[in-house]
Amino acid sequence: MSKLFVFGIGGTGARVLKSLTMLLASGVKINSDKIVPILIDPDTENGDMTRTVEILKTYEEIYKVLGKGRESGFFNTEISTLSSLSDDKLVGINNTFNMNLGNTINKKFKDFIEYNQLETDTKYLMDMLYSEENLESPLSHGFLGNPNVGSIVLNHLKNTSEFDFFGSVFAAGDRVFIISSIFGGTGAAGFPLILKLLRSNDSELGASAAIRSSKIGAVTVLPYFKLQNDDDSQVSSDIFITKTKAALSYYNNNITNINALYYLGDDLSKCKSYQNNDGGSKQTNNAHLIELVAALSIIDFAGRTDLELADPNFYEYAILENKELVDFDTLGDKTKKLIAKQLSELFYFSKMNLNYINDESKCKFDQVWAKQNGIGKEFRNNSVMFKTVLDFCSKYFEQWLEELQKNERKFSPFDLNADINDLKTSIRNRTLKKKSLLHLTSGLDYSDLDQALNGTKPTTSFSTDQKYMEMWKKAAKEVVENKFPNL
Repeated sequence: MSKLFVFGIGGTGARVLKSLTMLLASGVKINSDKIVPILIDPDTENGDMTRTVEILKTYEEIYKVLGKGRESGFFNTEISTLSSLSDDKLVGINNTFNMNLGNTINKKFKDFIEYNQLETDTKYLMDMLYSEENLESPLSHGFLGNPNVGSIVLNHLKNTSEFDFFGSVFAAGDRVFIISSIFGGTGAAGFPLILKLLRSNDSELGASAAIRSSKIGAVTVLPYFKLQNDDDSQVSSDIFITKTKAALSYYNNNITNINALYYLGDDLSKCKSYQNNDGGSKQTNNAHLIELVAALSIIDFAGRTDLELADPNFYEYAILENKELVDFDTLGDKTKKLIAKQLSELFYFSKMNLNYINDESKCKFDQVWAKQNGIGKEFRNNSVMFKTVLDFCSKYFEQWLEELQKNERKFSPFDLNADINDLKTSIRNRTLKKKSLLHLTSGLDYSDLDQALNGTKPTTSFSTDQKYMEMWKKAAKEVVENKFPNL
């Protein structure tokens, strides 16, 4: 079975993995048997990383109940932690999605490099390379836009138990993908360093022959947001472009042995200014269209053959129109074909289950689909999977859609305030299929979804939880294809 190890570096890496998880939850297919996310960020309290870890854990719980062997469906691709690749209890390996960089906790950079123990001449050299602010910078909140600091700290990755374990479970046919930004500190430092570790012939760095010969892809994200001015912050978006140019120059001369490199960014004049937080729990940026496109680059990379990736390839992405509000049509035909129906199906599943099935005053489980499959109030009240899926939809999926719609550029394919009793305008710029005789627009509400559920035939060997999710995927697919044939 092929595995795709995805290194998500820093806040951008975490947010791109969040978008990838939403796509996989909706049933978007990726050419890999298992996705293994590995989040790397010294800022252990980073709000974006914390949220992504919660989302990944919830997805993993749902997948474990629904299981393997399904041809298609919601939550159909396995996502697992690095530690789960072994049946043994592993000492020093996190049973979560973030890689342990424990030596940075409660340390300043000067303590990490043992500055006070250095010889005098070496101290003079460090004083030339690093400012006093750099040396006094607490690592617990990341590298605060300083890749020169990050490159020293992240070099410690090669000494961690987790990196050694990653090398031991990596098999022929597995692939690696690296997500990073180029205008900050963690991502700009982490991407070239990790690539160097993976391709190194030095046995002490832990890269096995399988890793060195594997196909490796990466997305490097150029500036796509700004930060509000804050004199007390060490990070300023005024120098994002300058830092990006310097990093691109370095990449041009030093990034080799990569099979696919995707570049993404946006016009900063059209980008939103986020609150300027120096890491920590307050760093919770809204989901962004660029992060969704970056997640699509992972799917694109996984779908390319070894022959296509034999030589280095470089990719960019463009929308069809330079619009501030982007919908499915603006993304282009290839992207629309990949994600539009799947996201629409999960959208209707979410709306119906949160606002109808989960409401005792509305749903009586008196339809054929419920009676024939033993699904009733007991299922609604006692199924852990059902409750977990609803939590995923309300806390993560719908929030993700809302954040995308609030950002700049806005990605707004749906009317998030659509009434469950009248969903005919719920997909932006789409009208329902007209009736054949009077050419009147038909309706779309929960009764249409109920009717579609009645026509499904779930796999008899499935558990009740599996049957429920299989029926819903089929019903949502039927409604989307019949009501919106041109989507």
